[in-house]
Amino acid sequence: MNENSDFEEVLADVQSEMVAASLEYAEGGVSDVYIYASTENGSMFFDPFFVVGGEVVGRGKLLNADTSIPRQRSLVKCGNAQLLRLWEAGTKSGRPVPSQLKLHYVVANGSLDAQYEYGPQYSNHWTLTVHDISGTWQDEIRGETDGRA
Repeated sequence: MNENSDFEEVLADVQSEMVAASLEYAEGGVSDVYIYASTENGSMFFDPFFVVGGEVVGRGKLLNADTSIPRQRSLVKCGNAQLLRLWEAGTKSGRPVPSQLKLHYVVANGSLDAQYEYGPQYSNHWTLTVHDISGTWQDEIRGETDGRA
């Protein structure tokens, strides 16, 4: 197996692990899992959010799950460890690592949509942060979800 296919396997596995960790955290009842992740400048950022009953909710707002701070930290730590794994695989293989990943997993049919960006998303702005980008995407999804209701 060559390094390019190794990287592709790690990318697929990382996405699968992040979705699985998010589903486990949610403890059921979600129809969709969204994950915003960033590796920009080697800083790992993992922020899942969910659709429950047609409403977009952040990881701290799930009603039927343990959303304690220690559990949230554990989820984020798990996601960040996966992103580090991806970063290391890219470094080892010489492959570019996405600076931004936007994942959407549909529970009903098990489909995963992934969008990647490779350039700077926030580090080239004076005031924009990774939290701003994640929050903006969450607001966009909230608007799309409200439009379907």
